[in-house]
Amino acid sequence: MHDSEYVLSGAMYLTDKRIVFVSLVPNSNTKVTYSVSLYDIREIKMEKSLFVFNNILRVVDVNDNRYKFIVKGQKKWHAMISMQIDQIGLQPLSVS
Repeated sequence: MHDSEYVLSGAMYLTDKRIVFVSLVPNSNTKVTYSVSLYDIREIKMEKSLFVFNNILRVVDVNDNRYKFIVKGQKKWHAMISMQIDQIGLQPLSVS
């Protein structure tokens, strides 16, 4: 995951209510957890890293927070998150 301060390696989980990313801050024993509610997701976008590799999922929430996840199986993650959002009965979100 990439945020404004760090590039973090960790684990991403999809639950029936949220996306959760857990990691340790580099050079520290500080555990960080990012959680994005599926109810708050406004947009999921597939992007390329280095203009070549299809491995980035950009998630934007209703507060315009932007999360950039580098994942293996980009299309599968995108499909699973979209399916979870559909199952909880939310309005179609912007996907690309």
